[in-house]
Amino acid sequence: MSDNGWTDNEIGLEWFKKCFEPETRCGDDEYRLLILDGHASHITTAAIRFCIASKIIPLCLPPHTTHFLQPLDIGIFSPLATAYKAGVRERSKYIVSYSIDKIDFLEIYNAARDKAITPTNIGKAWKSAGLEPWDPELVLKQLPKRPSIQPTTPPLNITQKGPTGESIEVPNTPANVAQVDELFKTIIGQTHLDPAIVLKIQKLRKGACKAIANASIQRTANVDLITAELTKRKRSNRQKGKNYSYGRVLDMEVIQEREAYCKLRDVWKDLARIQPNLLGKTCKKMSPPVKKVKRVNNHTSSNEVRNCRTCSQCGQQGHNRRTCHRYQVPVNEPEEIVPVALETEGEDDEVDDSDASDASDMVFFT
Repeated sequence: MSDNGWTDNEIGLEWFKKCFEPETRCGDDEYRLLILDGHASHITTAAIRFCIASKIIPLCLPPHTTHFLQPLDIGIFSPLATAYKAGVRERSKYIVSYSIDKIDFLEIYNAARDKAITPTNIGKAWKSAGLEPWDPELVLKQLPKRPSIQPTTPPLNITQKGPTGESIEVPNTPANVAQVDELFKTIIGQTHLDPAIVLKIQKLRKGACKAIANASIQRTANVDLITAELTKRKRSNRQKGKNYSYGRVLDMEVIQEREAYCKLRDVWKDLARIQPNLLGKTCKKMSPPVKKVKRVNNHTSSNEVRNCRTCSQCGQQGHNRRTCHRYQVPVNEPEEIVPVALETEGEDDEVDDSDASDASDMVFFT
């Protein structure tokens, strides 16, 4: 058992070796099919290598489809949970504050397991999953169907009542430029109008066409913006059971893809270590907090605080960039400082050692 009680990669591999492989071994030349979900402990590289060596075909289910495809999720877990809850209620019937310890849990679970995991429930679970007998339509009809939008063609004319009660056929309001042109031709061809009215109708036709074109462009832009926003929300907030993908067999191709990815990752790590700014300017590494040391002596007061020196290259304290042993920065050696004594009037040309040692009587030339 792991430290936190959950399965991990090592326990998953041990399950392959000690549980599934010996229990399903039939012959040396026969392959076995293992249907599993995409849990990290099931699809490790070591587990896939063991399956290939043991002639086990691991078929990984599509994500968010185990409640459709796994017989345990369909017909076993639900009666098992019901039987377990019934056992807990039975034990806590006459106890006001009842707490389940490990022994009670094992006793209640064993009894619930015997009631739930039966040959009848197992057969129903495989049948509900469409596996035995084989019936994929049982699963496909449970998937959410995409809405199919079929364009409906409205009638060309509608019947309305006139001011005196008679029935009049009136054309529908045009929805696009083609319908506007068709209505204009119908009006011009059936009636004899004044030329001035015809020109006004032509102007009205042009304005209607421009308005419809602008509205169509605006509608397309709005649809694109709404689609982009919905896609962004869907990526940031994926809901379980709404997005379905494809399952695949885990074989040597998956291992080769992982090995190529690991090699490429190591190469980029080495390049980034050699040249940190290879992919652009990186953020400045935060240096450790500087310890503040109070120094009280003859030169400083007790209120003054001096920060410890911190190297800007390695981030360590106690030295600076110039004296850093990791990154040696070439520094030009300073030229030799030669003290020269001042000659003042009225004094001897020779200066003794005591006068030369006085800094107030010296000028330093470099």
